[in-house]
Amino acid sequence: MSIDIDGLDISGCTIDGVDVQEITMDGVSVWLSWDKTIYSGSNDDTVKQINASNGSVGWTFTGHSGAARAVAVSPDSNYVYSGSYDDTVKQINASNGSVGWTFTGHSANVLSVAVSPDSNYVYSGSYDNTAKQINASNGSAGWTFTGHSIAVRAVAVSPDSNYVYSGSNDDTLKQINASNGSAGWTFTGHSGNVLAVAVSPDSNYVYSGSSDDTLKQINASNGSVGWTFTGHSANVWAVAVSSDSNYVYSGSDDETVKQINASNGSVGWTFTGHSANVWAVGVK
Repeated sequence: MSIDIDGLDISGCTIDGVDVQEITMDGVSVWLSWDKTIYSGSNDDTVKQINASNGSVGWTFTGHSGAARAVAVSPDSNYVYSGSYDDTVKQINASNGSVGWTFTGHSANVLSVAVSPDSNYVYSGSYDNTAKQINASNGSAGWTFTGHSIAVRAVAVSPDSNYVYSGSNDDTLKQINASNGSAGWTFTGHSGNVLAVAVSPDSNYVYSGSSDDTLKQINASNGSVGWTFTGHSANVWAVAVSSDSNYVYSGSDDETVKQINASNGSVGWTFTGHSANVWAVGVK
């Protein structure tokens, strides 16, 4: 499937039952919700709702004054959350594109957004070096995590809702207790920025992609490394895990998507159908 909307090109292919999506513009985020609606954030400062069946636009949200760098959808599909270079996080009603609340607690660009499995909390990472918990009901601040020394580029929530994981330009991945924002463990095994983070559906493992060209499996229980995948030759920008936790998928500046066996870190297949950087992957 290929959809071209206002200059946004989303190309997709299906390989062994896996839907792989590529974003071909810097700063564009795409999210496919459970109800098969696509939400995209762009450098044109907008968030768009797209009908997955035919590519038609539902609504366009124009409430940001900077690039919409990150987009996430609540598991109940009622709300869309967008993080922007205007330093805000916004709640958008999925039904009509109207704004719910605006969170202004960050002092720099918001780079990443994630929603808890129970839809009660939103988590954001920013160039202000913090990760924040936001109450989804009213946009009020929960806790602020200040354990990173440089920008927080990626955030992810464990499916059991107990932990938040943050990847940073300080080359570390940190486990944060979702209940109170206290630090768990810190993983220092990367030699470059941590660009992407994903958690296995069973909550047992965390996977991180880095500018050191590697993808790592980390034990969620103690932060120890499981395996290191070195099959990419450039930045690993995207990581996703299959619903059965058996496979990990990675996208890289080397223009490939790779399937990796979660059990041992060996490569399954390599997809070479792209002619530019792969910055996002999604698993259906």
